Amino acid sequence: MSRRDWLWLALVPAIIYCKGLVHASDKRRLPTTAQRQTQTVTTSYDTINGRSCYRSIAGMNQFMKDLAANYPDLVTMETIGESYIKKNGNNNDGRSPGYDIYALNITAANSTRQSSEKGKLLITSGIHAREYIPTELLARFIEMLIDGYNNNDAQITSILQHTEIHAVIHVNPDGRYMAENFSNTYWRKNMNPSGCKNEDFYGVDINRNFDFLWGDESGASSNPCADEYHGTGPNSEEETQALVNYAMRVFPESQRRVDTAVNDDTYGVIVTQRVSVLSKRSDRGHNSHKLCHKSRYEYPSYTALTSRECVILCHPTFQETLT
Repeated sequence: MSRRDWLWLALVPAIIYCKGLVHASDKRRLPTTAQRQTQTVTTSYDTINGRSCYRSIAGMNQFMKDLAANYPDLVTMETIGESYIKKNGNNNDGRSPGYDIYALNITAANSTRQSSEKGKLLITSGIHAREYIPTELLARFIEMLIDGYNNNDAQITSILQHTEIHAVIHVNPDGRYMAENFSNTYWRKNMNPSGCKNEDFYGVDINRNFDFLWGDESGASSNPCADEYHGTGPNSEEETQALVNYAMRVFPESQRRVDTAVNDDTYGVIVTQRVSVLSKRSDRGHNSHKLCHKSRYEYPSYTALTSRECVILCHPTFQETLT
């Protein structure tokens, strides 16, 4: 199995066991009690009220800072932009204090390879504020990499010596604050009022704000109060601009045929992962199809479907909604 395929498959089930949703046939793939005792401690961080399995945005930001401080040879952290409220100084009646947007780079600094010689993987999460799982999934994936490297896992060591894994855990921190502290709103978008007069429905769906196919209303909306509102123009939002500018730096023009970007989403009782690359010359559909089938082979109790995106369905006996 290639390093890239291993990275993909490691992301699929990593968080499901958190709420006891792994089918018995898949429990052999989870860390043992002894392994978990040697892993990075997560319980000391602030969690979402009533959902102790998920770190809150405050807890996650502290977690990222601690990683960079405790593992300087593996993790670097930088501020790549500001949320709408942080940038514009409008706290929407105290609904969010405003946040910096952070990116992590996980790689072995002592590798003989220079950054330009390493493969690049960019993983994002937290675009849709009410989807709690992806941010925790990404954080635990990062913990798994660090723990594996520090415990001399041969495959993880090789990955981090040959690859830079870039992670933006909270793309939409204003929205996440709203979703955590006003959970009855099921907040999804950012906190830009942007023409909507209803205080419970304003904001821009960052996932529909990117310039690629912007304005295509087969999956987006021009209604400022709609969940899928695409904004006033392509890349109009502070959060979108921060992510796009960072991605452009991570993926130099000469490398965009071979590197990968992944965004984690969740909905209902499914975990979805869209797989794409930053080159029009790449066969996006073929790559998604191949990776879905690899996931289905590795995790037979999950059903893999392919269309324009890769969807990994949880085991059919699961009754609990993940988000």
